[in-house]
Amino acid sequence: MRTFAVAHSEPRQRGFTLVELMVVLAVLALAATVVLVTAPNGGSQLRSETDRLASRVAALRDLAIVEGRPMAMVISPSGYGFERRMRDRWEPLTGRGFGQHDWPANVRLQGRGAAALRRIAFDPIGMTAQRESVALTDGETDARVIVAASGEVARGE
Repeated sequence: MRTFAVAHSEPRQRGFTLVELMVVLAVLALAATVVLVTAPNGGSQLRSETDRLASRVAALRDLAIVEGRPMAMVISPSGYGFERRMRDRWEPLTGRGFGQHDWPANVRLQGRGAAALRRIAFDPIGMTAQRESVALTDGETDARVIVAASGEVARGE
């Protein structure tokens, strides 16, 4: 029986080249970046609460225009609620998302009037007496809802 041996001019190397290792590291870095960019950050609950507040304030302004009567949002350190002006006094507004709402556990008021009761009122044409701002924080991130005197509602950082 004949046996053939193949002679190699260079000894056979095992392992990865530097280029292969660099490509793998680049792919891993790209995957980690995608995960970090798409993962929700800690301020997502604050952002969600600020968006909810801004949309409810805008809906309250619209309701004041539609009903042709003053409407108000009452802000306290524990949360907020809504009122309507009926027979020369403020009465609680309920239903349609306008009930009393407490701040989530990690969200709180900050800045001017954070410890006091405040009322932001819209007149029957949807305007306020002055520019108003509600500042919220979760301890790391700050956000605010801004109500212009014209009644325009915006969310800011």
